[in-house]
Amino acid sequence: MAYVKALMAGDVQGLNIEAITARGFESDIALAFQHARLSGMVKSGVYQVIAHMDKERYEDDPALNKQLRYTPEWQFKHYVHLRYKSMQLMLSNSYVTERYSSADHSSPFDPLSAYSTWNTAFGIDIPWSGNRPPRPKEVTMATTQTNRKILGQPLWQLRWRVELNNIFSETYEQVLNYPMPGRHFMLSIQLNRVAHENRPFTNK
Repeated sequence: MAYVKALMAGDVQGLNIEAITARGFESDIALAFQHARLSGMVKSGVYQVIAHMDKERYEDDPALNKQLRYTPEWQFKHYVHLRYKSMQLMLSNSYVTERYSSADHSSPFDPLSAYSTWNTAFGIDIPWSGNRPPRPKEVTMATTQTNRKILGQPLWQLRWRVELNNIFSETYEQVLNYPMPGRHFMLSIQLNRVAHENRPFTNK
């Protein structure tokens, strides 16, 4: 971290006032599977971050070698995703260990409590074409004419998704005095245009 010091004659000089050292590791494991029209993935991760100032900003700096503000040392994340035909189901969990709101960990509110949140979502994709289905007579006439080719036909995909976040209404703060929302829902609807493998017959 640095600040800018104004000097005489309008000169500006940047001075480094905090030297920060950070280290840690990440470990992820994932398993994907598929059976017929059912597929899915299971994933877990462990993350560690140790970050602190290793140089005093001033004499007897109490924040020296203390974990940085709002930087949890450990996080654990788990994720499950299932898909069957056009339906999808997701479940995730995140566990975050204690954090500190003050640089020297001296605040009466420190440490901020660890918390665990669970989220889930369900979605379904509905394909839809704006063109009417061909009549049997039209199909017969089209297939008997060899001088016709298949061209592009637009297909629309309607995607519905419902999310339930913080399922157990965990009470926690990522930043001191700014509580995060409890259990809440989210509904999203998307209409996407995609290419269709079936094409209408047109004269060439």
